[in-house]
Amino acid sequence: MKLDRIDEKIRDYVTVGDKIAVAVSGGMDSMVLLRAVENCGVLDKNNYFVVNVEHGIRGESSKSDTAFVRDYCLARGIEFSGVSVEAKKYAAENKMTVEEAARALRYAFFAKLLDEKKCNKVLLAHHRADQAETVLMRIIRGTGISGLAGIKDINGGIVRPLIDISKQEIIEYQKKHQVPYVVDETNLDNNHTRNLLRNEIIPALEKLSANAEGGLVRLSRIAAEAEDFISECDNPIEFDGKVSGMKIIEGEHKLLFKRRVKKCFEALGIMKDIEEVHYSLIYDLLNLSNGASLDMPYGARVTREYDKIVFSKLNLHNDALSVLFCTGKVTFEDKTLNITKYLGEPLACGELIFDLDKVPQSAEFRHRREGDKFTKFGGGTKSLGDYLTNEKVAKRERDGLVILAADSDVLLIASVEISDKIKVGNDTENKYKITLEA
Repeated sequence: MKLDRIDEKIRDYVTVGDKIAVAVSGGMDSMVLLRAVENCGVLDKNNYFVVNVEHGIRGESSKSDTAFVRDYCLARGIEFSGVSVEAKKYAAENKMTVEEAARALRYAFFAKLLDEKKCNKVLLAHHRADQAETVLMRIIRGTGISGLAGIKDINGGIVRPLIDISKQEIIEYQKKHQVPYVVDETNLDNNHTRNLLRNEIIPALEKLSANAEGGLVRLSRIAAEAEDFISECDNPIEFDGKVSGMKIIEGEHKLLFKRRVKKCFEALGIMKDIEEVHYSLIYDLLNLSNGASLDMPYGARVTREYDKIVFSKLNLHNDALSVLFCTGKVTFEDKTLNITKYLGEPLACGELIFDLDKVPQSAEFRHRREGDKFTKFGGGTKSLGDYLTNEKVAKRERDGLVILAADSDVLLIASVEISDKIKVGNDTENKYKITLEA
């Protein structure tokens, strides 16, 4: 049997031995994708299965679509895996649109399949028109070169074999092979940005230029090539799992600076709503003094710290919280302090030893407060703020420090230093060490 172009496209992206998850909503595009997987001649039914995400948006209509896909798979002997999510609830909790929430939940499910090794590729049915719509939508919102590059055909385990296939080709394939499908009535609702572009804006552009869609797709290819070239010039960022940062590079081109800023935000999980005004404000930090900071969307803070620009998420600490000092394990907010007898073993990084008998009974663990003072090891009392400045402890870290204090007298800063007032001496009988475990 002579293969159709769509079948051949599938063959370009899958190989014998793959374990493929085919994402199928029941609409024409995804049903054609599934039939092409069946027809391509590379995979047998042990090598692929269908996944369907029911987003909880369209009520019984959405559930009916899922049932349609499940019944199709049952009739043709294809493994089916379905999951239901609550996109509306997730949107409200995370201040997203319902469409953004649905996408986030859908891709989280795909990532889980890949992480758990249930498949090595997830096939999606995005096609040429989706690419054009995406590029146009990003142009309207204001995007950089990477945004103009549009949708990638391969992004890790996410594979889009139809990205160069036109909608007309999909329609012709559906008719030729009599592929059944359902119609999502929300696709006609122009209150959604993508639908408005698809149903009105791009058709209007086609009246001005018969190949407006093709022009947008070509733009995406050119941008992708430019992105590949520029990425070779990128300077590195740093990320420790919680905080991202970038060293200040003298004479760095503003474009490369902005690309690193974007990557630092992405490392914190912030993928949107960072606009040109934010980039400009962060660029201005280069001319400001150490400690200058900016509050950014999604609770992010950007701070000039000596020769770096540091990106962090704000942690709101309870300044009124306190826990009375005791030995053993002490839980303070999300941290655990372990206070144990010191037997002369080598100290790990951040561990401190002190004289237990010098700790007043009123001492308590808490966060820093206005008026706190600290007598540094070796003598000399100053405000806690001045001491932390001298020690170059970043301002963003100071409010989260756990201290041991008696009234305003700071006796210990966990993982940083002990006060001269509780230091171990030659006559110390009760030597204890404190370890900040988390």
